[in-house]
Order: sequence, then structure tokens, then C-alpha cells
Amino acid sequence: MGYDLFFILPFLIPSVHIPVHNQLVLVSSTLIFFICTFRHNGSTYTNNHFIPPQEVRLRCLKNVVAGLATGFVFFDLQNDQTDIRCTASIMFVILIISTFNAFPQISTIMRDRPSFYRERASGTYRAVCYLLGLVLSDIPYVFLTVLLFAIPAYFMAGLDLDGESIVYFIIVGFGLFIMSMILVQSIAIFSPNEPLASLIGGAVITLLNTLTGFLVIKDQIPDYWIWGYYGSVIRYPIEGLSVSQLSDNTYFCENNEGAVAVPMMSNMSQVQYYCPITSGEQLIDIYSMDTDHQYWFLGATYGIYLVLFAMCWWGLGHLSYLNR
Repeated sequence: MGYDLFFILPFLIPSVHIPVHNQLVLVSSTLIFFICTFRHNGSTYTNNHFIPPQEVRLRCLKNVVAGLATGFVFFDLQNDQTDIRCTASIMFVILIISTFNAFPQISTIMRDRPSFYRERASGTYRAVCYLLGLVLSDIPYVFLTVLLFAIPAYFMAGLDLDGESIVYFIIVGFGLFIMSMILVQSIAIFSPNEPLASLIGGAVITLLNTLTGFLVIKDQIPDYWIWGYYGSVIRYPIEGLSVSQLSDNTYFCENNEGAVAVPMMSNMSQVQYYCPITSGEQLIDIYSMDTDHQYWFLGATYGIYLVLFAMCWWGLGHLSYLNR
């Protein structure tokens, strides 16, 4: 069919024509858009066409491959001096994967823009209905993406097998993925065109990644950039994941591997070996993380998501970049 099902259904459902201030408009039109943007016969609906099932499978396969690759690179981490830093590195890899999965949202927003502006102007549905449909239809796919990446990466790397840590990893990882997605969506909504949105998105994500405290630890960030450390919204889920995996762990230097040789004061020709890091809390302190706010980071992740959602809502309701 060459017609957009979404633009046909409002005329078939009477509740859509109830005056705009009626709450039924919000409920019915949100459900309409959610149904139309969800899965239909194994396909994903978007912008007047169906994404073929093979493309959906390819997207899922991409995350499985990313999870397997991460698992092989960090395979069977041990409690020694080398692997303790690898544990922290996995969290940064998760951050990179989440941003890679989010960037296609720019094209989706830009393709939908002409139809959305037309329907918004005609009063067919509110901006929040479009945004809810866009977000809700992606939640099952994003959750599946997190599982497809996390399961091989987590268990192959030998991360903490405690049940609470596994659940925390999935919940915060899901929060990171949807936060990255709505962050990119907000950039697209506030940008006049796709090339500029891609440019701004790349610059913003690069800046946020750099200032999370991993590539450059907090104490080494210049004073005039420290605002970026606290303002890096993706720092909070990454810090929560790192604290969850590192805290309460003991690390050693088997056969003095990774140990530091220190000359003895009584006899300078003899040395004594010391393990530089013997607990996860030491590395947490090096990265200037907070061990006491692990669940605060979880709340902050979803709280920031809601703030970005509100920004998108406002932008969709007030901005217009198309010239008639």
C-alpha cells in the first residue's frame, strides 16, 4: 500500500476527533501511533514503509557480534593487576556500543519530519503522542539489543556472577541505551537538517565520552573543562556499572606479575614487591568514583532520560524547520 496507515486510522477512530483538550485524544492517538510504529508481521514500521525482517535480524546480529567480540577480547578476566583495568574498560565499551546504536535515530527523525509537521499543524495528534509512539515502539527492540550484547559479553568476560550485580548491569545498561537514543533524538529534533545534526551529535558524544572520567580521569581534567565532567549525562550509568563490578573485589599479583619492586631500606641491593592495587575500591578511588551512590546513579540515569524526554517534547511542539 502506498498510503500511510497512521494517517488513515485517525479518521476511522472517533475518539481522535474529540476536542484537543480532552484526555481521550492523548490516549487514543498515542495508542494509534504506538500500534503503527510497533512490529507488524515481523517488520518494523517507520516513515511510510516497512523495514524488512532481514534488516531487523541484521541489527540484532550486529549486537550479538559486538557482544561476542567484547567477550573474546576480555575473555575470562582474573583478579590480577592487568585484568582489573580491563573490567573498567568493558564499561567504556558498553558506552561506545550504546552510542553506535543510537545514531540511526537522526535519520528516522529527519525522514518523519515533513509528515509530522503536517499532521501537527492539522491537529491530528499532539507532539507528545508522536514522541511516545516513537519511544515506546523502540523499547522492546532496545531491551533485546541490551540482552543480545550483554549476555555473551558479561559471561564470557567472567564479570561478577552475583544475582544483584547481573540485574543491576541489565537495568543500568538498558537505561544507558535508551538515554543515548533519546539524547541523539533530541539533537536531531533541535537541528535544522540531517548533516548538521550528525555533526553536532558526533561532537557532543565525543565530548561526553571524553569527559566521563575514563579517558581522562577527573583529577587531570583542566578546571575550565570540569563542568563537562559533571554535565556528562552518560557518566552516571557508566560510573554505576563500574562501581557495581569493582567494589568488594580483592586483587593480587600472582608470581609478582604486575607488582612494583621497591628497594629495602636496610639493604638497597634487595627489593620487596608490592601489589599496587589490592582492592576494587582503590581503582574506584583513582577514577574519583563514589562507592556510596551506586543506586543514586541508577536513579540519575532514568531521571536524565525524563529530562531529555521533556526537551524532545518541547522541541517537537514548538520548533519548525520546514519552509513552505
